[in-house]
Amino acid sequence: MQMTDSFCLSKEEFILVGKSDLHPYTREMNKIPFAMVLFCEEGAAQVTLDFKEYTLTQHAQLIVMPGTAFRILHSSKNFRVSFIAFERDFLIEVILQVSHSLFDFLYNHPLYHYPIQKIGHFRRFFEGMEEIYADRANIYRKPIIYNVVQCFFMDCYDKIHRYIVNPIPSQTTRNEQLFHQFISLLHVHLPQEREVLFYANKMHISSRHLSNITLNFTNKTAKSLIDENIIVEIKVLLQSPNYPIKEIVNKLNFPDQSYLGKYFKKHTGLTLNEYRML
Repeated sequence: MQMTDSFCLSKEEFILVGKSDLHPYTREMNKIPFAMVLFCEEGAAQVTLDFKEYTLTQHAQLIVMPGTAFRILHSSKNFRVSFIAFERDFLIEVILQVSHSLFDFLYNHPLYHYPIQKIGHFRRFFEGMEEIYADRANIYRKPIIYNVVQCFFMDCYDKIHRYIVNPIPSQTTRNEQLFHQFISLLHVHLPQEREVLFYANKMHISSRHLSNITLNFTNKTAKSLIDENIIVEIKVLLQSPNYPIKEIVNKLNFPDQSYLGKYFKKHTGLTLNEYRML
């Protein structure tokens, strides 16, 4: 199978199956608009999901949910993954048919290391998805994929819950809970809300307390995390050459184009057009 370095999904092309070294995600933080199931075939990589770091080693599975800020911090030269990418609305429909809490569970438990005797479990799933993905003439292709993917995520929930969550007593502190709540709120309210006070009020804590929490977990203030998310969003939109700057201003709730340009240059050192021409 050919190596794939781009992910182009749509309502019509709602799934993509392949292998990759994920090199495009090493350059900078990316806000992923779709979902990915990654299975590390060889090598290793240090990745960050919403500013939390994970180590992806051989035979480990990583689930990247839609809207997640994702980056490969560094990887070995032989790093390769098998991947299945899903269009956002397709995945949400699949998951919500199982449980409304499944999305949050998979978001909070993205990494699973397969025991050696269980590796065949993913390989069978991946090979089956490859076959269904390639069979474009099948009139039942979408419902077949729908049911197979739904079964896969239900099984993921079972394996992660049994082997990772339940055997280990919860050591989650109040600050950890607040940090995860903050990240969840960013997913809901960005880019419309960019002030720390808004999120602190939602969490019923002070702005200073919130920034102390984020500093503890990421070495970044709450404002820095908000700005970093917004910059990722702007960069993603600028990568579409036909997307007018005026539309970016409206979509991201900036008062005008001048303000957007100054904000972007302050955080990147580049003008909007300079970044677009890179």
